[in-house]
Amino acid sequence: MAFETQKISQIYAKALFGLAPDGYKSVYKSLQEFLKLLDGSQDLSLVLCTEVFSAEERNKVLGKILDTLGATPELKHFLTFVSDKGRFNTIQEIFLCFEQEMYQKENTICGQVSSSTDLNSNEVSQLTKAFETKLNKKVVFSFKKNSDLIGGVVVDVGGMTYDLSIQHKLKKLREELGVYH
Repeated sequence: MAFETQKISQIYAKALFGLAPDGYKSVYKSLQEFLKLLDGSQDLSLVLCTEVFSAEERNKVLGKILDTLGATPELKHFLTFVSDKGRFNTIQEIFLCFEQEMYQKENTICGQVSSSTDLNSNEVSQLTKAFETKLNKKVVFSFKKNSDLIGGVVVDVGGMTYDLSIQHKLKKLREELGVYH
């Protein structure tokens, strides 16, 4: 994300968070549902994210969609404002910044876990608990498969990478034994 877009998105996200300081979770869920709809429709993206249509036309479509989704009044007001300002093309970035505001309020941190196979629920639970204890925060992980890994996991969280992969352990063992390839 470009620096200027990031700063603008942060300002908008803080404003949205300020509209619903106690109801931010419902705003988050409504915005998440709206973005799924927007991502799934090129036509809707064309209408809302470009200036091919007038602000009045965009807001009419936007209002009908938000009513159908049962969006919160705060979100309706906010998205209409974003549309009026011609900033709808940054809505995904605004959402990500809003999500960060929410996580900060909840003392939560996001991370990513890469593994060679899908982790079962017990492994996910153990890994999450271990990092929550280590970081003294609630941790929300996203997971992805990495076919380059033999086994183990690589965890990126809080600006740090924890390489718990078999490759990394083998590399450390080679270094300890003085074997270099």
